[in-house]
Amino acid sequence: YADIDVFSPAKYNSKNPIPECVVYPKGIIYRILLGTYTKAQLPSIFRGVYPLGYLKGEDNKYRYYAGGYATKAEAGKAVEMLKKMGFRRPEIVVWDSGIYSNLDAEPDPSDISASDIPAVLYRIEIRGAGEDLDDTIKEVIRTTAQGKEISKLFRVGSSSRNNS
Repeated sequence: YADIDVFSPAKYNSKNPIPECVVYPKGIIYRILLGTYTKAQLPSIFRGVYPLGYLKGEDNKYRYYAGGYATKAEAGKAVEMLKKMGFRRPEIVVWDSGIYSNLDAEPDPSDISASDIPAVLYRIEIRGAGEDLDDTIKEVIRTTAQGKEISKLFRVGSSSRNNS
């Protein structure tokens, strides 16, 4: 395991390139995914972060990882530090006996059960010149969003009425 640190000058350069990430066949290790790229990256884009490692996936993309942690909580603290440094989307990943999982990735829609779906997924506002929606449009909305309501907000007087 290795906590993330920042060095200036950076430890990685053209003479000391970022090494390939070690995947251990046994045990659990959490790391921080810094980015996925179509080409190998220069070490300078990682702002002196150490230790780093990369893996080239079956999709031929390069994934760069920082640190190595025994727990998700430790990795979470590292993510917060990296965000303060300006990294946009550091993500916690884990290898459990060589099996990789990205804990911060968007879930695969096929893995979501009905109980995982929140009551309100989104709200759509249709703004126009103050005219009512055409009956055909209302019917299309009702059939494609069954169980949802259509409401109209009147700006004058700040009252609303339900058109469903």
